[in-house]
Amino acid sequence: MLEKKEIIKKVNAVLVQIIEGKTASLQLDEMMKGLSGECEELANTMSQLIAKVNESHEFVLALSAGKLSVLPPRQNQFIAPLKQLHSDLLHLTWQTKEIAEGDYSQKVSFMGDFSVAFNKMIEALKERKKLEDSLKESNATKDKFFSIIAHDLINPMGAFVSLTQSMLDNFENKDRENIRENLHAMHNSSKSTFALLENLLTWSRSQRGTIPFNPLNSDLKFVALQCISTLKEVADKKAICLQLEIADSLMSYCDVNMVTTVIRNLMSNAIKFTPENGTITIRGTHHAESKLIQLCIEDTGVGISPENVSKLFFVDQSFTTNGTNNEKGTGLGLILCKEFIKRNEGEIWVESEEGKGSRFCFTLPESTVEEVDLSGLFMNQ
Repeated sequence: MLEKKEIIKKVNAVLVQIIEGKTASLQLDEMMKGLSGECEELANTMSQLIAKVNESHEFVLALSAGKLSVLPPRQNQFIAPLKQLHSDLLHLTWQTKEIAEGDYSQKVSFMGDFSVAFNKMIEALKERKKLEDSLKESNATKDKFFSIIAHDLINPMGAFVSLTQSMLDNFENKDRENIRENLHAMHNSSKSTFALLENLLTWSRSQRGTIPFNPLNSDLKFVALQCISTLKEVADKKAICLQLEIADSLMSYCDVNMVTTVIRNLMSNAIKFTPENGTITIRGTHHAESKLIQLCIEDTGVGISPENVSKLFFVDQSFTTNGTNNEKGTGLGLILCKEFIKRNEGEIWVESEEGKGSRFCFTLPESTVEEVDLSGLFMNQ
């Protein structure tokens, strides 16, 4: 029979092995011979302790080797702190897989600083993905847009080529009146082509950010009057009445050149699609609660179908029709309007019904001071 002193010595040796992280062992058969009840209980306790420690040791080795498929032992108090780590590592592995497959909505919560760095990486990947998607969408939209523009250019150029060929083939047999008609048709065709190219150039400049943006505190009634003066002659040819309902004090902080272009485009469209003896009204309203100015160009024209309304303002949608006197459109005017209003922190929309006319509206930020600066009106248009 071993003496108590010898037993304690062996137990201490086992404890040292445990503390040093080694696989512990204890020869119980030898110790059990002739042990007192007290010593036998100690031996059994040590046996259970060694079993749990060795079990824990094996799990830790598997965990450190990345073998997350190994499940933590049950009812083992030594493993309790590692169970959460095992669970967190399993979840982190799943999250990493989801992120690799493009799910950037994941938020990692693992070991403090590691989480911060990992989540920053996810945000960077998310921004990169957004940029890539935006670039793909932009390229696809512009490809379709230029296809539409090419189609729109072919029509007037085709008509121009056909008319010039006809004049060349039959020049000797044509009278002055016939030549005048052909020249008039050629002039209209060239005007349409020129307007399309001019708008295309302006749109291209806006996309590249080369159009200067100079917001000023501006009197919108004065701006609208300038546009009416510019288009009055065209409206008079169709006996269209141009009305203005804007208060003298209606002011906005905006780029005057851009807003002038928008009003002029919307008025030109209204004149095109309003029959003779119709009416076009420019209305202005100040919404004090939202600090916005709303301008609307209303006409008593032919109106637009719901199907075609949904095509307006988009570069990848083709929608151009002739006016009531067969006036030609470029299809780019409303796209430019949307670009310029957006640049001025506003919104643009249309309300229309076939046979009853249209109402194009847009918003602009209100002026923040009473002083009005009109110098922008004298810049190059």
